[in-house]
Amino acid sequence: MSSGDDVRRQVLDRLGGVVDPCMEAAGLGLSLVDLGIVRRVDVDDRTISVELGLTEPGCGFTHALVTKVEDALAELDHGRELSVTFNWSTPWTEAMMTDAGRAVFGAARERGMSLLRRIDHAATPREAE
Repeated sequence: MSSGDDVRRQVLDRLGGVVDPCMEAAGLGLSLVDLGIVRRVDVDDRTISVELGLTEPGCGFTHALVTKVEDALAELDHGRELSVTFNWSTPWTEAMMTDAGRAVFGAARERGMSLLRRIDHAATPREAE
């Protein structure tokens, strides 16, 4: 069986190739890692635990996210059970994104993509009108 650190690196590498469904729909191709919704990956002798966040609390893609993570990690020969959970208590912000993710997200916002405006408004407090 691979060491926990090796498996953790493999998990993060695989998740770096999993595109978030909203970003896929927007044509941006941002991964779960670049978007900053992979909150934690823990590995012990029996389990790989992946904790995800969401860009907005009412996200309708939670099932799709779990399926994408399970599919991405299914080929790893790790001999451990996979647990995918969500962190509902920590709101997502752009600060959670990688530098590459922020660059893509910012460029899309500059182009005025409506999906990103919705996500951005959900993630940051609106200014008083």
